[in-house]
Amino acid sequence: MDLPAQFNVADLFEAVADRRVDGTALVAGGVRLTYRMLDDLAGRWATTLADLGVGTGDRVAFMLANSAQHVDRKSTRLNSSH
Repeated sequence: MDLPAQFNVADLFEAVADRRVDGTALVAGGVRLTYRMLDDLAGRWATTLADLGVGTGDRVAFMLANSAQHVDRKSTRLNSSH
């Protein structure tokens, strides 16, 4: 895995996602998400935040339940907003 000398968690996730695109990234209850699905979700969140005026260097906090179902429901709402 090629990572720069300095990297953040997002860089690490992207590197893993690029190598294991259809690999399972998250399983909780009856929900299974692949790295591709999570990467796509992250891209949609980034686009939505940018559309709201959030830029590089801005800080954003998410308070989410610890479950895949919550991530899945939020992504469904996010998809329907665009």
